[in-house]
Formats: sequence, C-alpha cells, structure tokens
Amino acid sequence: MMSRYGWTLIVLIMLLCGFSAQTFDSWPTVLVLIALALLVVATRRVGGQPASTLFRRLLVMLLGTIVAVIVSSTRVTPYLRQDAVNFLSAGADLVCHAALTLILFVWSIRNASGHPIMLGFGLLVVLMCSIAGGGSQTINGQITVAFCTCVGYLFASQAILGPRFENKKSHTEPTDGARPSKLGWSRASFLLSTLTVSAILTCTGLLGQATGRSLGDIQKAVHASLKDSLDQAIDKFAISGTRYVYGATIGSVKKRIVDNTNEVALRVWADSTPGYLRGNVFDFYERRLWRTTSGRRYSGEWNSPLMRDTVLEPDQVGTSALKSSSQIELNRFYLRGEPRRKTTTSIEIRNIPLKGTTIFTPLSTEWIEGNSSSITLSHQQAVLHGVNVTAPYVLGIAREPASEKLEGLRKNALLFVSPTEKEVLDPIAKFICDGSETAPQKARQIEQFFHRNFSYSLEVPSAPLSQDPIIHFVENQYPAHCEYFASATCLLLRCVGVPTRYVTGYVVDEREPDDRYWIARNGSAHAWVEAYDADSQTWFSVESTPGRSYQSIGSTAPTDALVANQWEDDFVSDSNGSNWILAFIATIRTSDPIGFIFKLAQAPLFLLICFLFWRRYRYYQGASGSEVDRYSYKLLKRMDRRMKRVSLVREHAETMHQFADRMERRYVNEPKETQVWVQSTADWYRKFAEARYQGIRP
Repeated sequence: MMSRYGWTLIVLIMLLCGFSAQTFDSWPTVLVLIALALLVVATRRVGGQPASTLFRRLLVMLLGTIVAVIVSSTRVTPYLRQDAVNFLSAGADLVCHAALTLILFVWSIRNASGHPIMLGFGLLVVLMCSIAGGGSQTINGQITVAFCTCVGYLFASQAILGPRFENKKSHTEPTDGARPSKLGWSRASFLLSTLTVSAILTCTGLLGQATGRSLGDIQKAVHASLKDSLDQAIDKFAISGTRYVYGATIGSVKKRIVDNTNEVALRVWADSTPGYLRGNVFDFYERRLWRTTSGRRYSGEWNSPLMRDTVLEPDQVGTSALKSSSQIELNRFYLRGEPRRKTTTSIEIRNIPLKGTTIFTPLSTEWIEGNSSSITLSHQQAVLHGVNVTAPYVLGIAREPASEKLEGLRKNALLFVSPTEKEVLDPIAKFICDGSETAPQKARQIEQFFHRNFSYSLEVPSAPLSQDPIIHFVENQYPAHCEYFASATCLLLRCVGVPTRYVTGYVVDEREPDDRYWIARNGSAHAWVEAYDADSQTWFSVESTPGRSYQSIGSTAPTDALVANQWEDDFVSDSNGSNWILAFIATIRTSDPIGFIFKLAQAPLFLLICFLFWRRYRYYQGASGSEVDRYSYKLLKRMDRRMKRVSLVREHAETMHQFADRMERRYVNEPKETQVWVQSTADWYRKFAEARYQGIRP
C-alpha cells in the first residue's frame, strides 16, 4: 500500500512532466517516459527489490546517464530542421528532458520512492522551462512560476525526506512501551501551511499594488526590456505556425511567413477588403532588433507621461451585433478616451486563441468593442492586453487617422538613429528626398527608390557580423523581404526629420473559399512603416516593399454593417466544448497564467483559514467552562510543544507521570547537565498532574 508521501511525490512528478511537455510541446516523449517508469515500478513491485551493492549502484548511474543522453538526442531533430537554430532554446530543451528523464529513472528504480537528488533535478527542469518561456511570457507569470516552484519544492522535500527521518527516528527511539511519535501532515501542520500560502499570496498582491503605484514607470520600463529579451529567446523556439507574428528581430516575420504558410491566422467580417491590420508597433532600432521605447532610454525622467501606457475603462456597453458567434456581452472603449471622429464602417475580428493574445487593428481605429473590463494601450496606440481573444472583438473605423500632437521626448524617440547608422544613411536619405518638403513627399520618394532599384525575395544574403544588416542591405541593394524594406525606410525617413515607427501585423485581402468572410494566413504576415505628418498632425502608412500597395478599409467602406455570415469552423464552434476549453487555457498561458487564478483564490483561502481558526477556538472554549481548565490546557500545550522540539513527544494515552518516567529513563546515561534539565522537566509534569488532580491553578 503506497503511503501519503508516495502519492504526493507521484502528483508532483506528473505536474512537472506536464509543465515540461506543455513548454516544449514534447507530449509524445514525456508520455513514453512516464509509461516506461510505471512499467519498471510495476515489475519491481512484483519481483521484489534486489540487494544494493556498490557495483549495482554504479551500473544504475551509468544506465540512467545513457537513457538521459538518448532521450535528449531525440529532441535535437526539431531544431536541426530550422534555418537558424536558437541555441538557448535548444539547450534548455535538451537539459530539461535529460533532468526529467533522470527524475523518472531514479523514481522507478527506487520502487516509487524518492531520493534527494530528485530535488535538484526538479529545480533544473523548472529553470529550463522558465528560460524557454514556460508558464507565461509576462513578468507576473514568471513570478507565479517561481512561487509555485517554492511551494512544490517544500512538498517534495517533505515527501522525499519525511520517510527517511521517520525511519531514522524509529531506530533511535527507545522501545519502553510507548508508541513512537508519528510524523506527518497533521491538521495543525496543514493549517499552518495553508495560512502561510494565504499570507504569501495576500502580501504579494499588496506589495504588487504598492509597487505599481509608487514605481509604476520603472516597473513598465523593466517589464518592456525583459519582454524584449524573452521574445528574442523564444522567437525561434515556437513550433511552426503556433504564434502570431511579433517581428522584433529582423528575420522573425519571414519565419512566420515560411512556417506553415497556409495556416489561417485571422478571420475578419467586413464589407470590403480589411487590408493592413497592425499588431505590434516598435520605435527603437539597435543591432538588428526593434524595441518599444520607454522614457529611460532617452532621458533620466522616469515619470514622463508621454511614454506611459494607458489603461482604459469601458465608455459604454457595446452595441454591435456579432456575426461569427452567438451574442455575448461587449464593452466599448474609445481609444482616444472620447469619441472624436465619425466611423465609416466597422469590422469584426476573430483571433485563433492558441496563437496568442495580440490584438489587430487598422491605423484609423476609433473604438474597440470586446469582452473585457479594461484594456491597456501603449503610447503608440497599440492594444497591449485586456481583450478576451476567445471571443470576437469589433472595431469602429474612421475615414482618416486621428490627429495628435507629437512633441518632446516621444518625438525625439521617433527620430532617433544611432550615430553609426546615421553616418551611412544620412547622405543617402538626403539624396533621395532632395527637393521634397513635406513628410508625405519624402515618404513617396523613398517608396519609389525601393520599388525602382530593389526586388523582393525571402532569401537574403547574410551580412558580416561587424556590419548592421540594414546598412549592408541599403549599400549592396540585394533582394530582400519586407522587414528589410520597412526597417530601412523607417531609418531613412528619420534621417530627413520625419518621425516614424516600425509596424508588424497581417495583410487581410483573401476571401474564404465559401465567400463568407476574409482570412489572413501565416503567409500574410508583413512589416511596414507609419510616418508622422507634422502639417496635418496625423500618422500615415508607408509601403516600400516592391510589389506591395498599402490598403486600408477606413477610406473605402461605405456603411457600418458587417457581413452576415456564420462561422462554422470546428475550432471556434460554440458547440465544440473541448476545443473551446483548450483555447481558453492557451489564452491564459499567453497572457497572465495561474497568477490570475491565485488572485481569485486569495479571498476564499482567507475565509477558509478564518473558519478553521474559529472552529479550533470554539473547540478549546468548549472543552470546559472553567477559566483554570482553559489556562491549564494552554500551559500544557505550550510545554508539549517545547518537548517536541527535542524529540520528546507525549502520547495521547500517556499520563504525566508515565511521560516523566520515560523521559528520565531515556536520558539516564547522558551528561550531568542534561540529567539536571531532564529531572526539572519531569518534576514539572508531576507537579502539573498533582495540581490538576487537586483542582488548583498549576
């Protein structure tokens, strides 16, 4: 019969296996390992456990290492198929599965019992999963993973080391007629553990709120920096066709285009061609990497309101009638805080939740209606998060983009070009734009320069390590894809005084085969530029990729009606419950994972603790109505706890005199100082018993 420790260890190992398989999409490998481990355990339980010798231990260690190497080698294949191997992700994958294999191997050969070395391997597995972006890509999600790791480590330590301590204590405890103390998860320890978890959750939430109020801008800057690093690390790791385009690293948009090209990424209900839908906006380029700026990168001012994200609350209840699903509750958010422009049309978008939580909008979006209580906008008017992507969202589109005044720190950020790049690009930009005065004129000149002198190709020559790829591309004029044209256009326009930003998203211009809605596939991923016209104080799009022509729905759609078609795709069908649940789980994983669940669990957990304490207090109060009895009970409990710290546990059926006698017999051969302490303690128990017998206060 397996003990409580054994079942706890099994649950923890299964959770660790699930976390690893979900992070690296290695379910077949992990399930095979689990099946083999269970088979070994079942065989050993039937055949018995052979005697352990030094030779046998060395042989087992060698066999475990060989198995770990074999399993890790099978994980190399997916990375060898990639054009450019992400060594960080590949290394994390190999180390994680090697450590997981060793955990299952040790667990199986020890007949489903634990070994301390499993604790170290378990921490290594979690670390590798976190490096690869497991659990979440957000800072709160990573903190939640760390918290769960600490809790899991505590339970694993008790499950692995608890039986060892019990066995050791049973051998050292004298057999004098009293039963040895039973270690385990008593009600008191469970209560204390639950209280500790509740306190940690509550304190973490309060600390996070306080930090958000006092250090909000610093937190956002660090968050943005870490997000860029995480996205770099996992950009080439994701399995083909499973993520939305991000595009921070030059070459990542191309990867989305060629990976599972025909996979559907978006479905859009609109009267006319939706055209360009922006998902991510960047404004700082350095070393082949685009980032979203924070005030810290250009100034020592942390609290610049120009660079802050904005949290929007609902302005009104949504009024749009959904065409892709049954009607759900929608809230309308005006992206400028209030209605400024009249919308000419509206479009309904349905994301694939398994691909991420990116929200896609045209440049001239006036409002968004979604199943949300609040949304967060970047200072570049990109929707960062808050919209429930398991449900459709509706966008109100104006004829032209909204006007905004660009100045100060934000304008400087959108004009920044590093000195090295500026030295090469500045004379080229001035030559191309010679005679042009306005921002639109300069943009058209640069567009024509690329259309006339360059060609499009997904195969791009590699630039020397010492040279920036965009500089190398402009100087050598070789064929390239949209990321090179958009990046070069962005930097060239900045050299002639036009603020610009780099945009990635999808071009939606294909009708679904049954002509019910528009679709964007992975091959529709694209990068382009948005430039600022100081005269009209509006943004406009620039398309310099040869063979492309920018198209937006706002200026051509005549009405606000949506195409009335029912989306019957099995993946998002309301009747397909299992896929809906899978999509919901994927959405939680890519936004803010189990941390959200923990936040919801704080209140019920606190109420449970209060109830348990109240019940315990009522039990103590109901033991006797006498004040002397209650005082004596608490005094005895306090003394028993002190004795328990030195491994002296008074059994329930043991009287005070019996306990005192056993205590003296146990330490009869100890030094004199110890015997004096033991004698005084034994006398205390005898006097306490006499006082209680006489009914007086001890």
